[in-house]
Amino acid sequence: MTDRIKLTDAAQFKTLFNEQLANQGAGPYDYTNWQANTDWQDQIFQDGLLNYNNLSISNATEKNKLYVGMGYTTEQGLIKHEKLQKITLTLNDELQISKSIKFGFNFNGYRAHLPVTKDVGNAITAAPIAPVYNEEYGLFHTLPSFQRAQVFNPMYDVELRKEIARNLEYRAVGSIFGEAKLLRDLTFRASFFVDYGFNINRSYTPLVIFYNPEITPARDSVVKITSVNQEQNIYTKVQSDYLLTYKRSFGHHNLTALAGFTTYYNSFEKALPPFSNKRTGLSLIITATGTPMPTSATTAPSAAAAAPGKWRRFLTLCADCTATKTNTS
Repeated sequence: MTDRIKLTDAAQFKTLFNEQLANQGAGPYDYTNWQANTDWQDQIFQDGLLNYNNLSISNATEKNKLYVGMGYTTEQGLIKHEKLQKITLTLNDELQISKSIKFGFNFNGYRAHLPVTKDVGNAITAAPIAPVYNEEYGLFHTLPSFQRAQVFNPMYDVELRKEIARNLEYRAVGSIFGEAKLLRDLTFRASFFVDYGFNINRSYTPLVIFYNPEITPARDSVVKITSVNQEQNIYTKVQSDYLLTYKRSFGHHNLTALAGFTTYYNSFEKALPPFSNKRTGLSLIITATGTPMPTSATTAPSAAAAAPGKWRRFLTLCADCTATKTNTS
């Protein structure tokens, strides 16, 4: 990460902050516990690596055209521990059965393990005089009192939340068509399209304790109750098209007429069953599949909310007449 926001270092920050306090008529700030010179952008940013892998097979004959492709992608973000993993699959095939009949299908699908997104706002606003970590207590350092209530140590997002969520996205888009030449100038085409996807999101909020040298004992509990959240979204789109096309040439004139019928279905479902602990410090066990299993907790899952799908039908009629003239010499 080279294009960063230019910020003050610790000495410059103290100079500006002291001037602000003097202009406000306030006393000087006690920097006894705040002698660090931290570049928070250095702490959170990384050089992200991109890795793209693709394998494809294609074959074509007079009657058949086939394509199969697979891909695997990993992409690291500019903030530490951000990573996207994606597997893709593509299938295309077109079969010419005879001069007047052909079929084909297309499929595209992927599975993505989405990164846990993080915020750079704390790294921009956190004072550089605060240390990053306290080795004696094994805790990340809190920030000075003048911003502690509004800003967390930026490493909270980067390190303490690096593996607290599992966000999976699945999507499959496919279509199939058939085309038949009924007469010399009349063609009928039917196609069926499906778009199906669902997302599974699970997250865990752990206890958060910072090292605070201004209190005794120096363990400052910021998040005192753990919780588990789970969400699932399912969306479905289905469309079918039926199109009749008439094409005819009259000397230098061309006539094209189309008549079509379309049906469309769309639905969306969402489930939100939250789980939260009612006791401070209660631990949670998450199985390999990500299903939350409280060791001892009171849970109150909410009812799933679903939006029913709706069918819509459209009738399309159109005609197009084009006149052309060819000059010969």
